[in-house]
Amino acid sequence: MENQTADKKEGRKQHFVFCLDSSGSMQGAPWADLMVAYNKFLDNRIVEQHGDDYISVIRYENTSSVVFSGSVIDAKSHPIPFSAGGTNFGPPLRDAFDEFGREECSMYSPTMVFMSDGHGSTDDETLGRIARANKSRGIAFHFVSFGGSGGYLQPLADFGAAELGADRSKHYNASNGAELAAVFLNIA
Repeated sequence: MENQTADKKEGRKQHFVFCLDSSGSMQGAPWADLMVAYNKFLDNRIVEQHGDDYISVIRYENTSSVVFSGSVIDAKSHPIPFSAGGTNFGPPLRDAFDEFGREECSMYSPTMVFMSDGHGSTDDETLGRIARANKSRGIAFHFVSFGGSGGYLQPLADFGAAELGADRSKHYNASNGAELAAVFLNIA
């Protein structure tokens, strides 16, 4: 997180790509907890950066879709709908690769926040492509395991660390909504 801390101190604009698990197990209270944590993150970034960040939100289950892409201020008024399904990490990682490649985001420091409450099929190849394509721009990965026994995203964080270094690929466990909000605020 050293890179991100440096970005905050320098006041650099960030492009945050959120990959948010919308599988069936996230229905109800877990989804509500996630939305509270996400909105606290947005509030923090609006205060800290005066709303100058760019936010992309990818909702995923078996498939994924980019449900929002724009300013952090506009993100506040754009609800993220729940969808339900299985858990597949490949589609959101491919969407994240595309979002980081957007021309209008080239002046932003890229940061991916990947959150899941369970195991899913992985896509190390795409994660490696994201890391290599954005390494010179100082990309940071934050993998957040939510609820349950946690740790299921650790392999992705380890892969990211092998590509970028341990300071730029972190894993967090959040067992409940309060911990998830604390993790998101720490990332912010």
